[in-house]
Amino acid sequence: MKKLSLVSVLIFFLAVALNAQTNVSHNITVTIPSYAMVGLSSTGDITLAPTAPENAGEALDFSSATNNTKYLQYSSILNNGSSSNTISVSMTENGTSLPAGVTIELETAKNSVGGKGNRGTGVDTPVVLSTTEGKEIVTGIKNGYTGTGASGHLLTYSLKMTDTDASYSALTSDNFSVTITYTITAE
Repeated sequence: MKKLSLVSVLIFFLAVALNAQTNVSHNITVTIPSYAMVGLSSTGDITLAPTAPENAGEALDFSSATNNTKYLQYSSILNNGSSSNTISVSMTENGTSLPAGVTIELETAKNSVGGKGNRGTGVDTPVVLSTTEGKEIVTGIKNGYTGTGASGHLLTYSLKMTDTDASYSALTSDNFSVTITYTITAE
């Protein structure tokens, strides 16, 4: 009887050992979020002012009224339905309108400095900022980022004036304030 009990116990442990699990598994879901964010290297104000003439009979010098101290920066991961993202710029006048014949032009560097991935391309020519419509300035943004600090697309703002009698007649000595807004959208 002892032999039978010992054999039964051995068979039991052998059965348990043969049915023992030797591995285990589970699934992991990886989720990459889609997003599009736009920013500037600095949000500080810019002053554009033409240089006053040094001699009687000379005009204001608008060629010195430029600023290139800001970079346009963005991060983008497309969702499955989007082909690319685009950045546009618009202008809002704060109170008094710019004098007739005076405009602000924006030149966006064609290529982004820094970052990784497909960062899109800046437009080839400067755009005249408008209060009535947004203007595309970076197109073809896919999955990438520009970096921060002195990275992204360098922005150059220039104050321009049409050289006509009517434009000079409309000038007044005053401060004119505008807000520049950048918007990133999916195409």
